[in-house]
Amino acid sequence: MKAKMYSAKTGVEIRLNDGKQFFQTDEESKQEFISRVELVVKEDYLEDLALQMVTVDALKKYDVAKLEEAAKGAKGIHKDLLLETIESKKVKASKAPKETHSITDESTAKTKTAKTVKAKKVAVELTEEEKAEIAKEKAEKVEAAAKAKAEKAEVAAKAKAEKDAAKEAAKAEREAAKEAKAKAAAEAKANKVPTEREAELEAFKASDEYVACKENVGKECTFITAKHKDEQPGIIKGLSVNKTLTKVYYTVLNTVTEKRECCVITNVTVK
Repeated sequence: MKAKMYSAKTGVEIRLNDGKQFFQTDEESKQEFISRVELVVKEDYLEDLALQMVTVDALKKYDVAKLEEAAKGAKGIHKDLLLETIESKKVKASKAPKETHSITDESTAKTKTAKTVKAKKVAVELTEEEKAEIAKEKAEKVEAAAKAKAEKAEVAAKAKAEKDAAKEAAKAEREAAKEAKAKAAAEAKANKVPTEREAELEAFKASDEYVACKENVGKECTFITAKHKDEQPGIIKGLSVNKTLTKVYYTVLNTVTEKRECCVITNVTVK
């Protein structure tokens, strides 16, 4: 993990590339402070700390205008360090002896022009250097963001897979429970002891009369009921019995009225 350490009169700060900051305490030496940050980076980021020292001496190579511009967007000890460097450069400039020239106005003009060209060249070089550093930091941030995004997608995919697996397991469990319930119901029905009424009904359905009538289901017929004075055409659709299990009735579909009617078997003539 790349980081910069700013050392100013007001304190010492280490700032990681992702923006996280650490500050030296009064009880720590500089080396103890660095060791503490190295340990945190190792544990949290699983990386070694790559530290770049930023001091007043390191910043003195920049001109005051550039330092003042940088100070506008800086914060904390970084800003203190920039202001400290600016102050140092201004004090040094004020103490420098003024040069006396016994040259012509033309020579003075040429000297000023040369200095201006040189200053512009330095400014351009500094701007390109800073641009390169900014581009590098931006590329590292983009790479870190892409890595974080990929890790997040991997975690999401894993969570989805686990969720889908849990759904499938729950579905399989429900199906198994349903099958077990149906099997238990079928076994209970097979092992059920019929009641006296059910036994009597089954015995009646096995009688010769009922079996003979059942064979007529689906056949055409004519029938008479109290509702109709004349014979009606129909089709036998089913059977029914009375409560005492002594009579059998036909359920006949009247082909004229398209309605089902019930009549005793003696009033039905099967064709």
